[in-house]
Amino acid sequence: VFTVRVLEKGVIKETSGYSIRLYSFPEIKTMLNGNGFEIEKTWGDYQGEPYSARSRRLIILSRKKH
Repeated sequence: VFTVRVLEKGVIKETSGYSIRLYSFPEIKTMLNGNGFEIEKTWGDYQGEPYSARSRRLIILSRKKH
């Protein structure tokens, strides 16, 4: 979240916004593994369907490695 304030002709103009970063499955897997986690299971939706590249969601169950 960010706010930008600009003074223009004696008037402060303010704009707010946010930035979103989407991660691919390989990126998330790399981040999890790099921080000591292993992926136990993945799903492609809340109904428990398998994850695929065409899935609308990526749900991951991961655990900290011992």
